[in-house]
Order: sequence, then C-alpha cells, then structure tokens
Amino acid sequence: MEKCKKLLRKYLSDHVFRAQISLYAGFLLNVLYIFLKIISGIVTNSIWLIAAGVYYSALTIIRYPLVRQMRHSGSKEIAFRRSRQCGILLLTLNLALSGIVVLMIRENEHYTYPGMLIYVMAAYTFYSVTSSIINLVKYRKYQDSVLSAIKAVSLTKALVSMLFLETAMFSRFGQDTDSFFKSMMIGLTGGGICIITTSIAIVMILQTNKKLKQLHNSSL
Repeated sequence: MEKCKKLLRKYLSDHVFRAQISLYAGFLLNVLYIFLKIISGIVTNSIWLIAAGVYYSALTIIRYPLVRQMRHSGSKEIAFRRSRQCGILLLTLNLALSGIVVLMIRENEHYTYPGMLIYVMAAYTFYSVTSSIINLVKYRKYQDSVLSAIKAVSLTKALVSMLFLETAMFSRFGQDTDSFFKSMMIGLTGGGICIITTSIAIVMILQTNKKLKQLHNSSL
C-alpha cells in the first residue's frame, strides 16, 4: 500500500514520470491499432490499409529512442540530437503520408467501422487530437526537447487518425455525396495535415539545431 502511495505521489508531482506512464499505455494501444489495420488490410486485400499500418508502425518506432532517452537521462547534446533525428524522420514520413492520401483519392479507398464503433472511434479521435495539442503546448514550458518531440509524434498520429475517420464518415453517412466533393475534402484534409506535420518537423529541426549550436558555443 505504501509503495502504491509513493507511486501515486510521484505520478502527481513528476511530469516526466506521468509522460512515461502515458507513453507505455499509448504504446499498447498503438500495437493493437497497428495489428488491426494490417490484418484488416490483408483480409480485405487493401493496400492502403496495410500502408496505414506500416505508417503507424514507423511512428511507434520513432518514439522508441526518445522514450529510452527519457529513462536514461543522457547528456543535453544527445537529447537534442535525438529530437532533431525525430524531426528528420517525421519529415521523411510525410512523403509516405502524401502517397497514402493520393492513394485514398485515386482508388476511392476508405475505412469502415462496424456498428456503433464508428462513434466510439470518433470520440476517441477528437479526444486524441485535443489532448495532443494541449500536451504539446503544456510540456513546452518544461524546455524538454525529448518530451516535446514525443508529444509532436503523438499529435501527428492523432491528426492522421482524423483523416482516416473522415473516410469512414463518408463511407457510412455519405453514400449520396458527390464523389468529386468527397475527393476534394479528403485532399484538403490530407494536405492540411501534411502541411501541419511538415511544419512541426521543420520547427523541431531548426530549434534543436539552434540549441546544439548554443551548447557548442557555451562549451568553447
């Protein structure tokens, strides 16, 4: 009981520990989500669902060295380099995301949620986007580049989930909607997400380059 109380006090007072707990919980959900995407893609012979699963897998892999960095608390230089590496990888992944968006439009691909699950996924997606934005802003005050990078990856994942939810909404409720309008809306949403995530990645790279330069100058 005493150990539980200590862990609870640490959870309430230590923002890094709270972030680690949420990351581990999120990791398990991500693995399940990725598994469902890839299996659904294989069963339905959908290339874009498999591509989506691979994209989410890449986002999960990107976060791994950042989580390790939080646990081991290495030097500031290593933390800055890990954050910059994350920004570069996010920038690269945006090319893949652009390809997924084009594939969705050209092949009229969409995701479907059975029964009432679409409402659950809609609520979860909007919660993820809102909490990711709040956390990204909230943790900036701690001046922790690794933690900020982790939150940036979480925001990217949440935004992409919103794109997939949009296709599911069109599939469920937009059968009579003009195909050109659907393609235009998916293109605008996908393009907007690509611009936002590209901007986040570029800001991460520029900020960490600046911090690395300042760190190098201070050591001279």
